[in-house]
Amino acid sequence: MKIRTIAKIAGALVALVLLTLIALPLLISADFLKAQLVAQVKKTTGRELIIRGNTSLTLFPQIAVSAEDVTLGNPDGFASEYFVHIDKLQTGAALGPLLSHELKITGITLEGAVLNLEQLGSGAKNWEFTAEKVKQEAAKSAQKSAAESSPLKSFALGDVKISRSAIRYFQPNAKPLAVNDIDVTISGADGTSPLQVTGSAQYRDEQVQAQVWIEKIRDFLAGKPSKLTAKIDVPNGLVRFSGTGRMGEQLGGEGKFEASIADLPALLSWANGLPAAPGLPKKLEVQSDITLA
Repeated sequence: MKIRTIAKIAGALVALVLLTLIALPLLISADFLKAQLVAQVKKTTGRELIIRGNTSLTLFPQIAVSAEDVTLGNPDGFASEYFVHIDKLQTGAALGPLLSHELKITGITLEGAVLNLEQLGSGAKNWEFTAEKVKQEAAKSAQKSAAESSPLKSFALGDVKISRSAIRYFQPNAKPLAVNDIDVTISGADGTSPLQVTGSAQYRDEQVQAQVWIEKIRDFLAGKPSKLTAKIDVPNGLVRFSGTGRMGEQLGGEGKFEASIADLPALLSWANGLPAAPGLPKKLEVQSDITLA
């Protein structure tokens, strides 16, 4: 067979693959995609997933999935309308690396996410998925998936971006707490580069800003010391930490701690919603070595 003929055949195969990747999303309806997502969530969590908005799937030049107006329900007995609601969710993965069993998530974007955390007088919490049937089904599903699929050689996660979001906390005989206007960007979560978290939020009508940097996130999560810096700007105050930290079974760390508070009574009153105790100093400056265990 001539080289020119081989080239023509190879070119035709490449064109066929490209056409298939372009056409495949047209053959998969939004209703089918929604049904698959709803079924998987029900199987693994035991809760209802409702997608009222548009859903799309693209396979070329990279895999991209988006869904709008997504709601995950609460178990029976909870007053919150839902556990989580997301106005828009986007994620995806690079197509080429999948052929080599490498999963490279291009990023995750959440817009308008609202998380309702609720605790009942009985102690039940809506963020705990403890139903025995659900746990058994999830274990069976995980075992089946592990047996049927090839293990990933590597995993990478792109930036995670959360915008216009909120967290609400409800518990018996207490006023609800809410953190609103959450905007957070997380990079380096795959562990190949330092983890960086930057964000801001509104709490009790005041803005809070935070920055966290962890040099080796895998060591940190495994309980091994990793360089860490953190900075939190709160109303009337600024807090910094620079040193090493570790997670493992318990959070710990060593380093330098700094706090500069312009109005301590006002800060405490803002934090807990109660009048500050009398006799507190207004200004507070702290610089110290600190060990957390």
